[in-house]
Amino acid sequence: MYLYLKEGAHAIKGALIEFIAAAYAQPAGVASGGVQAPPYLGGMLTAILVVMLAVFLFAVLAVLFLKDIPENTSRRASANDIVKTFGGFFIGILTSFLKQAIGP
Repeated sequence: MYLYLKEGAHAIKGALIEFIAAAYAQPAGVASGGVQAPPYLGGMLTAILVVMLAVFLFAVLAVLFLKDIPENTSRRASANDIVKTFGGFFIGILTSFLKQAIGP
């Protein structure tokens, strides 16, 4: 039984080595070859964040100002979910930004 497991492990190791070699893997710390991001990428990311912020603010207004009646129950629940989701996302972005700004 041990011999069978040992042979299986060698076969898996050999397959992994061939797979990694075929993937042209680079050792750690090697640069990616100077691949640059497209010039419009920053504008696209900014536009996406602005739209997300607008949806977040609209959902906050919906939670605050929609009357609590049975007709608005699903609207308020959806707006509340959006506020919680996007609020957590924006808090995560802010935390990452502050962590980089303050340093280790």
